[in-house]
Amino acid sequence: MDTSDDPTPSEMRLIATPADDRERIEQALAQAEAHVTRMQPSPATRHLKGALESCRRVLDGWSASPPTEAVLRALRERVQQTLHIARTTSPTVRLRRAG
Repeated sequence: MDTSDDPTPSEMRLIATPADDRERIEQALAQAEAHVTRMQPSPATRHLKGALESCRRVLDGWSASPPTEAVLRALRERVQQTLHIARTTSPTVRLRRAG
């Protein structure tokens, strides 16, 4: 049995860092923004844009004050919900055929 302080391979775990969370949230936010940009002007589109702008402001504020776990979880959920709505309501983009 290994008595050193180093974890064995079976004990190693990946720990998400705030930088990882920030990157994932930024990617989801960018995807949602791309979907919303393609949507026709409407009250729903304005609502989604407002939600995304709010999330972006929270994300930009992280440099001044790191988020708590509760804030991080809430932001992650809000961005995911907004992305889901944007994906299901935005027009699809047709890919060009190589020819």
